[in-house]
Amino acid sequence: MISTENFPLRINSPVSYGGHVQGIAVDRKNGHIYFSFTTELIKCDLAGNLLGSVKGWIGHLGCIDFDDENELVFGSLEIKNDSIGSSIKKLLNFDADIPDSFYIAIFDGRNITKKDIDAGKSDVMRTSYIKECTEDYKNKRYGCSGIDGTCIAPDIENNDGICDCIYTAYGIYKNNEKGLNDYQIILKFPLKDIIRFSSYFKDNPFHNIGCDSVTDKYFIYTGNTNFGIQNLEYDGKTKDWLMAVYKGSKAYFPNYSYFVIDGSKNPSYMKLSYDQIQQNQKVLILKDIRNLGCSTPGFDFSSGQEGLYSFDNGYFYIAKSLRSDDNGWYAQIDMYSLSYQNKEVFVKVEYER
Repeated sequence: MISTENFPLRINSPVSYGGHVQGIAVDRKNGHIYFSFTTELIKCDLAGNLLGSVKGWIGHLGCIDFDDENELVFGSLEIKNDSIGSSIKKLLNFDADIPDSFYIAIFDGRNITKKDIDAGKSDVMRTSYIKECTEDYKNKRYGCSGIDGTCIAPDIENNDGICDCIYTAYGIYKNNEKGLNDYQIILKFPLKDIIRFSSYFKDNPFHNIGCDSVTDKYFIYTGNTNFGIQNLEYDGKTKDWLMAVYKGSKAYFPNYSYFVIDGSKNPSYMKLSYDQIQQNQKVLILKDIRNLGCSTPGFDFSSGQEGLYSFDNGYFYIAKSLRSDDNGWYAQIDMYSLSYQNKEVFVKVEYER
């Protein structure tokens, strides 16, 4: 079990001008923390001192995770032309056409040793094309707006503690029409295949090198959310998957900000209707931690949608995005304990552990 004694209760990141914080990841062995600021990846020590940063993509870098074995940072990368893509182009003063395409970004953390590394001119960043999501987005299937929540975890159908799979969750467009966009969707790939089938970003930012097909595609009934799973995190203690979302607004759903996938239960096949076609899909089970008895159980917590990290021992780092005086963004990271028996579920750590 990892000890958290040497990890501070609070970390404030440096200021970024690349967008608000989207995700966090911790290199526990070397004492580093990574922040995704949409168009910039920042690496810091545990005091929040800048060690290096990477930028250079015209797209949305979302939720990130760290692979301890390979010392690589993985994150969802959206390159698209919807309202989010347009706002990123405006932020970066970029007006050229870009293709709609989605990737898992792979950063070599060992080589992030200086500020403002250009991903287009270095070997620090690779990307793996996610064909399944790109095609669903282009064909307007499932309310897909791209990908965001991303984590490294065991195979959910053989939850043995060996973190050899990578999961990435669809962003799901807000839609208040009855029966539409009410399922979250998560793709699963072998981690080694995402690494193997990738290409340096500098060689072609818009390539289509990736896994030929998705290993598994899972559906989770939550009710509609506002842009889907923002942060997806596997917790090695409970062996569950936590999903932090921006709340939906359909009046007949509880519209929680967190949902928990029960890691002790295998998915079941269900016939789901999309585009007036019945499809047999794998559906994951939500854990009813409050014994609510409803079809979309969850809980509310005010932060984590912008960064969530499990130490796998009952403690978490949770990020909150804040604005600087000069109109930049920075992240405030606080440590929380998690217990399903707690009324708040997450409780800020205010004392010596």
